[in-house]
Amino acid sequence: MSWNLQWLRSEVRGRYVDPDTILAYITSVQDTNAIFKYHFTGARDTLKRLELPEKGITVSVFERALEGSKQQDTDLLAIRANILACIQALRNGYDHFAQLCNALLIDPPIDESKVTLYQVRQRLPSGELKDLLVAVATSPWFKYIHDYTNTSKHRALVSQSLHLNFEDGIAGVRTEAFSHDGQHYPAYLVPDLLKGILELKNQIVPLGVALNAAVAARNC
Repeated sequence: MSWNLQWLRSEVRGRYVDPDTILAYITSVQDTNAIFKYHFTGARDTLKRLELPEKGITVSVFERALEGSKQQDTDLLAIRANILACIQALRNGYDHFAQLCNALLIDPPIDESKVTLYQVRQRLPSGELKDLLVAVATSPWFKYIHDYTNTSKHRALVSQSLHLNFEDGIAGVRTEAFSHDGQHYPAYLVPDLLKGILELKNQIVPLGVALNAAVAARNC
């Protein structure tokens, strides 16, 4: 499945006297996708490069292995920075998508400065796009990135650390648990976190396909 942005741009240019703002929304969705991929790759590749103890190692040996490694500190920082950028880009991408839906499908449109994903999904006409958007916006991973970005912007950065499971000896890099407005989110090993946010990012494609279909139906 692919989202035909060329068709959407052509449709916007052909139907709007001043299409620049809507075209900018389309470009922003596309650009945040590219930024996400860049930082996702950075986090994944650094994680692969990071030397971690194998399963079964004792805690004391694990701790000694971590002492005095400047490269390891640099790699941990790179993973943390890339994850933060990934999640921020993904959240921005959904905000830009909401602006696009508002401009193309809501009549009269919500004022640009007041657009939120919640308002847009409430105002969209019934159909596949609205159903998909509600499903995404109420999903556990969307709630996670929403509260992760709000926590990081307004309270404190979500912590990250090297982790060793004392029961099975599994070592890895973990993004720590956090809470936001009464909602508690668990800690995730980075590979699991990357898998979850990638799945969420990929949901933009079927949303875009549904958006194109809704625009085509509206303009026929």
